[in-house]
Amino acid sequence: MEEYNTSCSQGHDRLFAKPAPLLRPLVGPKYYAVKARTVALGTKGGIKVNEKLEVLDKRSRPIPGLYAGGFDAGGMYGDSYPIRVSSGLSSAFALNSGRIAGRKALTHLA
Repeated sequence: MEEYNTSCSQGHDRLFAKPAPLLRPLVGPKYYAVKARTVALGTKGGIKVNEKLEVLDKRSRPIPGLYAGGFDAGGMYGDSYPIRVSSGLSSAFALNSGRIAGRKALTHLA
């Protein structure tokens, strides 16, 4: 962590060449980890959504109050499909898109 945080402060990741705009230091006091195994898990296609995870109609207009996340939400892979899909990639998209869609759904209910 010290080495990564040093890379962040220097704006250069010499180990993994992570782009400087994406370098963010890891500061505590809490850290979380998840054990994952590599598996082939994913779909291409799915329900068309925008950046707010709102489901879009055939004319790309949001359908009020309808949200999708995880692999129900299309667009994660754009117009191509990676050869190697890992559970980390799949899980990260499912967790974050579900979180975003859930928060947006709550604001729609209020």
